[in-house]
Amino acid sequence: MIYTVTFNPSLDYIVSVEDFKLGITNRTSSELMLPGGKGINVSTVLGNLGIENTALGFAAGFTGEEIIRQVEHMGIRSDFIMVPDGISRINLKLKSIDGTEINGCGPTCLSMVVCGLSGTSKYDPYTVAQLAEANGYHVSGSGSKWTLMSEGAGLLGLTSHEVIFDKEHIKRELEAGNPIICVVGPGDFTTQGHFIILWSIDDDYNVRIKDPNSKERSKKLWELDKVMPQIRNLWSYSYETET
Repeated sequence: MIYTVTFNPSLDYIVSVEDFKLGITNRTSSELMLPGGKGINVSTVLGNLGIENTALGFAAGFTGEEIIRQVEHMGIRSDFIMVPDGISRINLKLKSIDGTEINGCGPTCLSMVVCGLSGTSKYDPYTVAQLAEANGYHVSGSGSKWTLMSEGAGLLGLTSHEVIFDKEHIKRELEAGNPIICVVGPGDFTTQGHFIILWSIDDDYNVRIKDPNSKERSKKLWELDKVMPQIRNLWSYSYETET
C-alpha cells in the first residue's frame, strides 16, 4: 500500500472565462471544484494508473470536509485528521481562452506517463509544473510550450518522439507499451485546448485514454476514429530503467 501525505490540502475552484478582461465584470463559462495539494496530486495520478493508495493529511472546516468528500468520490481511500480550528485553503484558478492555468494538464500528463513507466511517484504534477516553469517551458499567458512534451520530457528520463499521424503508427506505438500524449482541440475533451494520454489499444482500434480532467472519460473505451480528428499533435514515450 502506498500512502501520500498532504499537510496543507486545498479546494481548487477552477473557473473558465472565454475572453478575460481587466476592469470589467467577466462571466464564467464553466466551473469545477477539485481537491489539491502535492500528496493528493500523487494519489490522483496513482488512482488513474490503477494503483491502490491512501491519502493522509490535515483538513479543517467546511472546505476540509469537501476536500475529503472529493477525494473519496474519485475512488481514493482517505484518512485525514480534522483540525478543530480554521478552514482548509481555497485556490482560485482562472482559465482563459488561451488555456493558461496553474498546474495545467500538460505537466499532469507528463507526470502520469513518467510515473506509470518508471513505477515511481517522484515526479508528481506539481513537481513537473515547477520543472516546466524553471526551464522555460511555461509562458505566461500561453500555458505550456509543446517543446515540454519533447525536450522537457528528456529532463524526466523519458525518450520521446512525434508519432506519424495514422492509425497503424499509433497502434504500433501503443502495442509496444509506449503511451502517447496528445494535444486535442475542441470536441469531446475540451472546449478550448487540452492534453490527454492514449494508454492502450485493442484489435478493433479502441483506445483507453487517461484524461487528467475526467476520471469518467478515463474509464471508457474510445474509438480511435472518433479521437483522431480532435488531435493536433502527439508524442510517444518510453523509459529506460537505471541499472
